[in-house]
Amino acid sequence: MRKRIFCFLMIICILFNGISTFAADSVSVTSKAAIVIDYDTGYMIYGKNPDAPRAPASMTKMMSLYSFFKRMNLNGITLETPVTVSRSVAELSVKPGLSNVPLAEGEVYSVDTLIRAACVVSANAAIVALGSLVGGSADGFVSLMNADAEAMGLTAHFLDPAGLEHDNYITPRSMAELCRRLIREYPQVLEYTSLRTFSFKGRTYTATNQLLEGFSGAYPGTDGLKTGYIGVAGYCLSATSKREGRRVIAVTMGSSGLNSRTKDGYALLRYGFRNVEQTVEPIYDIGADFVQSGGGVSVTLKNVPQPFSAQARFLSHGEVVKQYGSVWVADGSELSVDAPADGLEMVLSVGPYNVLLKP
Repeated sequence: MRKRIFCFLMIICILFNGISTFAADSVSVTSKAAIVIDYDTGYMIYGKNPDAPRAPASMTKMMSLYSFFKRMNLNGITLETPVTVSRSVAELSVKPGLSNVPLAEGEVYSVDTLIRAACVVSANAAIVALGSLVGGSADGFVSLMNADAEAMGLTAHFLDPAGLEHDNYITPRSMAELCRRLIREYPQVLEYTSLRTFSFKGRTYTATNQLLEGFSGAYPGTDGLKTGYIGVAGYCLSATSKREGRRVIAVTMGSSGLNSRTKDGYALLRYGFRNVEQTVEPIYDIGADFVQSGGGVSVTLKNVPQPFSAQARFLSHGEVVKQYGSVWVADGSELSVDAPADGLEMVLSVGPYNVLLKP
């Protein structure tokens, strides 16, 4: 225990003189809701209405891919497994106004080809074909998607695998966490979402994610993930980039157009890397008691091995509601904030290190 406390204090001493500010710069996005998180920890670096449920449009396909990859090995499916196109899938593939590659009834394509079509072209019929392969039908697959979303604790509900239904919903925070889990558990997804083109039946399709390297709106290190658009959702984007060993994930929902979606995604990734921090929860069992008092909350710190100075901020549902430039952290130290306990979090920061505390 003494060794652990000594190491902790050494970190504090080394970092104390270089305590960073909460944000190296500011970010402005035009979308109705957005978030950027640190991939390693899931910590939210920035949020704008991060817990507001919204239609995800074709970002739904990330949930579909998660549920598909989860069952590939269990069902003996490989990337070379042949998939025969059904009549309903063929009809969907040529429906006017939808993103697709043409699939004729009875044609056979590999799983790999259909994943490429779904990721690069956002081919709706291709993802339905993949879902039906493991779910027995599109409806059966949707049940698996919702079960997986519930198991992950996501605030989400899906009615179809492609994201065409207006009543699909997910929050930006849950979308970011879904992408984080998808990359962590099935990293092969990045081999597909990083593709800039896809050739099929003599035609070359170009990816819609303009943040990928080589495009006009490129952000360095971007290798995914998925765009989306339907009228009720606006223009949506889940994006991820890896630089110098760190990865961040950004989600923007409800942008007004293609250019604004790209600009919002670029701004979020840029802000994320400028402010990415290492979050450790908890550090040496530091905890806090949150007590509702009138319209506010009183927080008493506990299990602090040795007093130290830190910055502190309170967030309510992802939005900063109060911050302290410097506080003395010791057993029994008290802080207060005029906000309800529901959805409240407190972050203590020393240099790049954070302690995240919740009720």
